[in-house]
Order: sequence, then structure tokens, then C-alpha cells
Amino acid sequence: MAGESERPRALLVSTERPWPLDSGVRRRLSATLAGLAQVADVDLCSVLPEPGPPPPAGLPAAHVLRPPRRAGYDLTRLPRWLGGHLPRSVALVDWAPARAALRDASPYDLAWVLGAHTLAGVGRLPADRVVLDVDDVPYLVLEHKLAARAGSPLQRAADRLDARRWRSLLPRLLADVDAAAVCSSLDQRRLGGGQVVIPNGYDPPAVRPRRSDVRPVLVCVGGSDYGPNDDANVVAAREVLPLVRRELPDAELWLVGTAAPGSATSGLGELPGVRLLGHVPDVPAVLAEAAVSLVAIRFGGGTRVKVLEAFAHELPVVSTSVGVEGLEVRPGEHVLVADDAAGLAAACLRVLRDAAVGTALSGAARRLLAEEYTAEQARSRVAELARAQLPG
Repeated sequence: MAGESERPRALLVSTERPWPLDSGVRRRLSATLAGLAQVADVDLCSVLPEPGPPPPAGLPAAHVLRPPRRAGYDLTRLPRWLGGHLPRSVALVDWAPARAALRDASPYDLAWVLGAHTLAGVGRLPADRVVLDVDDVPYLVLEHKLAARAGSPLQRAADRLDARRWRSLLPRLLADVDAAAVCSSLDQRRLGGGQVVIPNGYDPPAVRPRRSDVRPVLVCVGGSDYGPNDDANVVAAREVLPLVRRELPDAELWLVGTAAPGSATSGLGELPGVRLLGHVPDVPAVLAEAAVSLVAIRFGGGTRVKVLEAFAHELPVVSTSVGVEGLEVRPGEHVLVADDAAGLAAACLRVLRDAAVGTALSGAARRLLAEEYTAEQARSRVAELARAQLPG
């Protein structure tokens, strides 16, 4: 722990790594790391990610701890899940290497944990104070999914069980930590208050994009290894795009993000007008060629960074209610919102046919981003909460 002349020591624990910045959770983790580094020397422990690129130069972490792990769910642990009280995202993962690495670590002044499943998995942490960042509320993700009737009957039965387990487990986790953060005031109200709101953020580019003469392209951003994205891609490709193409036959749908093997997204590239772009190194360059960001999310938690990314790059957004949940947007001013395929298609056509509509939406959205949702604001709020928890 910190002495009188030393900077405090903080530990940031997540199942992810904050690089590359190609997903919402990685962007939130990156902002958290930068915010913590303003007030403490930070060790980063990424407990579950697959082997990947090395840390980038300039990463504001004193040390990067990478406990070894086995990829994916361990299905030999199914009896533990069925006979226990933990949800799948905790019960089916082998957390032992992470627990061992953290058990042997030197004590910290502060531990900051991203994700309720992470805290449930790693257990007790070697720190005087602990902050839990509930970047999404797990049972709400599952309840949204059940309401959408997504998945097979067996999957829905498992989701109902896990939703009940999370409703029991999450309050216990919150009671055991010294402070908690959430993405939005909506999640704060849902959890009964007392949490600090740290919104997701995205810094707008220094040079404003020029949007003229774009093709009738709808774009969906998000890797299909995340279930809500995979489901949204199917809705966009199989339900929304055909309705748009009835009116505009040259309209296309571009799906951006890794198409995980075995995902529903991986088979969508054969559909008329659908382009499966997969992982792209420069998402803003793709956004610059599109006319609409389509966020057909039917279930999920927290707030969608893909919406903020579209705002930053002045791309009009058409979304479901769940897609913009938790963001202080006004439908018709910042985004167009609909909750069925016909409504989403009609909103997309409205933007595609009337450039003034898209210009008004994207201008208002960029102003909202600058006021409420920059990454710098997120970093500052992390630093403020951490400073309140640290000694002195």
C-alpha cells in the first residue's frame, strides 16, 4: 500500500483487455484505466481474454497481469451450474488461475472491477477498497432477451434460471463493495440508487467528417461473438433490409465486426444486398461511406458505444428503444426509434430519401455527444470516484 510519499496503488480487473478499441467494453475499460492512472499507479489484470496483440505503447499501466486460462465455457462444469446458485457466466468459467494470481499479488489501496460477473468469479481482492463497475445489469440483459423470445426453448429456460440467479446475486455483490458505478441514471434507478453514474464516452474526431453523396447503405457495427449483436444482425438482414429494398432496390446492409464461427451472422453474407465486412481496421472510414447506422438491438445492458460512435462521426442513427436505452436522447431529434421491422425500415427510408432529416439528426446528436458523452468526461468521473476512495 502507498506510503506517505508514494502514489496510491490501484488494481483494475476485467475479463477483457483495453486494446484494440474495437468494442464498447474495451472503450469503457480504456477510459477507466486512463482515469485511474490520473490518481494512482495502476496494475491491469485481464483475467479471461484469448491470446491477442501485445499492449500498445503508452498504455497507462504499471504492470499487466495475464493469468493463464482455458478458452470459453468449460462444459464439464455444467453440473456445478445446474446444482448450484451461480449464473452460467460465473459457474461455467474456470476462475482458479485468476484467483491464484490475485491472491499472490501485493496489497493495493484500491481495486476497480469491471463487470458483476468478474467480481463474482475472482472473489476476494487484495485491496483496502473495492469499486464495482456494473457496466450492464446482467438480469436485465436476460429479461430483455426473454421478452424478445430470442433463442431456443432450452436457451430461454437457461436464461430464466440465470435471470433469477442474477437478481439474487447482484445485490449481494453491491453490498460487499465500497462503491459502485453504472453507465446511466436509468441503471442507477433500477438498482435503487447509491451508484455513481459514469456514462460511456467517445471522443469526436478533430476533423468533422464530410457527408455528401453517400450511397444508400445501412451499417450495423458489432462483433457477433456478443449475442445481442448477432441477433440484431439477423433482424437487420432478414427483416429490415428486404423492406427497404422494396422501395430502394440498390440499398445495402454492411455488417461490421468479427463474424464468430457458428454465429447466425456468419451465414448472412449470402442474402441479397448484405455485405459481411467482418473486422475492419478503420471503422470510421466505413461509417463515412454509409447513410444510416442501424441499431436493431432487441436485448442488452448498459449503453451502446456504437451509438456514440455514430454520433461522433455524424452518421444518422435508426434504433430500437433498447438500442438507445440509458442515453439521454430524444426520438425525432437525436435518433429515429422503432421497435419492429416495418418501423425500422420506414425510419431508414426516411433518412435515405431526405438528406435534411439525416443532417438534422446527426447535428443534434453530435452536440449531445459533446455535452454529455465524451471519453474525457468518462475518464474524469473515474478519477473523481477513485480519488474519493483512496487514502488522503
